[in-house]
Amino acid sequence: MLRSNILIRYCGFLLFIFIFLFYLKTLAPTVVWGDSARLARSSYLLGLDYDPNNHPLRVLFGYIFNLIPFGDIAWRQNLMSAFFGSCTVLLLYLSVFRLTKSHFASFLAGLSFGISHIFWLLSVICENYTLLAFFLILLIFILLKWQDKKEKWMLFLFFFLAGLSISNNAIILLFMPVFVWYIFSSRQGRQGLLKKDFIFILIAFLSGMSIIFLLIFLKRHAFSVIIYRLFSNPFKHYISLFKIIPE
Repeated sequence: MLRSNILIRYCGFLLFIFIFLFYLKTLAPTVVWGDSARLARSSYLLGLDYDPNNHPLRVLFGYIFNLIPFGDIAWRQNLMSAFFGSCTVLLLYLSVFRLTKSHFASFLAGLSFGISHIFWLLSVICENYTLLAFFLILLIFILLKWQDKKEKWMLFLFFFLAGLSISNNAIILLFMPVFVWYIFSSRQGRQGLLKKDFIFILIAFLSGMSIIFLLIFLKRHAFSVIIYRLFSNPFKHYISLFKIIPE
């Protein structure tokens, strides 16, 4: 068992380093097309606002990466995407291993995903999608651990991180029905949770969304922005609210 854990960590570490160096070697040197320039500027100025296109959690992390003492602003933001992209690949490796118990299949799955064209492209530019993928795979990983360990704090952590991830990209809400179905369709979810646990789950989820609530409270025009987007062109803006189509 101990030898297996060491091998898991060793393979995961090697995969993370390889993918990160690959992203670092091919990292965009400056801003590129899309939202790259806007997100880099928002992170530099800490421009927080609850507009669904501003991704406040990504801006907060970007502000931290701006403290790196080398490289220009755009390069540091691109580096952030590379870092979270590498973390996503590592979590994918760990998740697949929990399902297959195969080091080879897990390593191959993580490597294939990491060097796939679309994920590589999003990992070398300033975007919010590698952070979205990181949270998505992290939530899956926590659910798999909860299923094995049967510890309620893991479930509370899952809902806290789910709420937190919404402040990066609201598209995570589209996955929540599947996650909830997975939890409560399991024997552990149906029989192992008490009524008070549902209260703790709700508190954890709302606590994770505290960034959104704070920004809505501080920005008086936040509701008007949302209402305008939903009703000026209902279908298009409702979908763009969840980043399915670009504006």
